Amino acid sequence: MEEITNNDDSIMPDDPPPEKPPLSNYYKRLSWLRSLITDPEGTYYFTRKSQTEYLKDYLRQFARTTAFLGLAGNPQEKYPVVHIAGTSGKGSVTTMIGAILRQAGLRTGVHTSPYLQMCNEKLVVDGAMISPSAFVELIDEFRQIQRTFYLKTGERLRYQESWACLVYMYFAKQRVDWAVVETALGGRYDPTNVVSSKLAVITNIALEHTPQLGTSLAEIAKHKAGIIKRDQPVITSEKNSRIVDIFAKEAIRNHSKLYKLDRDFSFKIGKSDHTGLTLDIRTPFKAYDKVHMAQLGTFNAVNAALAVKAAEVLAKKYGVPIAEEHIRAALGDWRLPGRMETVQLEPQVILDSAHNPQKMRALADTIKAIFPQRPITVVTGMLAFKDVDAILKELLPVARRMIATQTQVLGKPSLPTSDLAKAIKRQSPSLEVIECGSVASGIATAISEAKPGELVLITGSMYLIGEAREHWFPSEQMLMDA
Repeated sequence: MEEITNNDDSIMPDDPPPEKPPLSNYYKRLSWLRSLITDPEGTYYFTRKSQTEYLKDYLRQFARTTAFLGLAGNPQEKYPVVHIAGTSGKGSVTTMIGAILRQAGLRTGVHTSPYLQMCNEKLVVDGAMISPSAFVELIDEFRQIQRTFYLKTGERLRYQESWACLVYMYFAKQRVDWAVVETALGGRYDPTNVVSSKLAVITNIALEHTPQLGTSLAEIAKHKAGIIKRDQPVITSEKNSRIVDIFAKEAIRNHSKLYKLDRDFSFKIGKSDHTGLTLDIRTPFKAYDKVHMAQLGTFNAVNAALAVKAAEVLAKKYGVPIAEEHIRAALGDWRLPGRMETVQLEPQVILDSAHNPQKMRALADTIKAIFPQRPITVVTGMLAFKDVDAILKELLPVARRMIATQTQVLGKPSLPTSDLAKAIKRQSPSLEVIECGSVASGIATAISEAKPGELVLITGSMYLIGEAREHWFPSEQMLMDA
């Protein structure tokens, strides 16, 4: 029985042409790391297993991760950690908290999962992703420990377990003051959860990864609640009372203080337009009026409120020197690539990685509010195991025309272009649908056929967005500049 390994994957092709010598050592190490993906075709996502079988897999991967880190000197214990879980918004909250800590003058490590274009995005210290040379050094150190681990245990870490260890090792090597770490899948048995975090943040709960996490919101919530640690606080923006009760019970068992939205903090949107977002945030201690965020999207308001409450808890419980000016500066400058990201203006092209129904609903609401009269061509592609019909139900009402395409992902099956086009036609028979076999051809078609004033929206799978960004921000150039 294969262990759970493929929660965070890489866009193909694997290696660059051989005429790229400056990064050859980097790509060799990256190729080795990707070789730890034991199911490159993604058949795991269609393999039926009982929850008992999944639990056995989880426990094995958790045990391997813990044992490996022990052999590596437990780097995850060398700095305090804020741990983030949830269905939507956790990447935003992770990077917002990291930005606030940086503004306060603290050396801060930030880990997000998955990445958009390159794995270096998962290893960020003080806003800079790991350089190719430092990545080579880190992988070589990791491989040496992996050899020793195999000799002692007869086992090797799998891909996702390896990433958790690499993150904690790198942050220790960089001597960070704080780390902000996003889970990959669930929470309780996620390999990142080997850490004794100082603060847990849970954004919200929706149906996701149901074969692995369970088919009910309650089952999924129990996985997320597993990041709550004994005697350490937890903050949530979840509003479903039944789900909050699950968090409350976990908090009581762990003697943890629970802070929840609309009781311990709140927010109100003042303005949302093409210039960004202005909101008021309230806590029992302070009123943050007219906080401005240049990043587009009303859905960022709740994430910002969570980040502000987290900053207050860190300041009051742990004495972290965070002031109001740090919060305002961090949120004002904050950007998240691939989330309402404008990458060109003529025609205007926006990228947004809305890869579940909840995120797509938030995106559609934002598009309607900010661009109410604009005709929109949508370029989209999705993974085969997603709830495609539910995602399309939210997306199609904003589209004048759809371009269906397919991204190439190692370890996760993409929905074929023709199948996606058929799904669109089932819901909107009269909507124009163009099939493009690659992301590049989909982008080229959308841009070349855009009429004056038309908006091109590229959305769907995060891997689609990562591949699309290559058109404007080549990853190789970013690696050379790192």
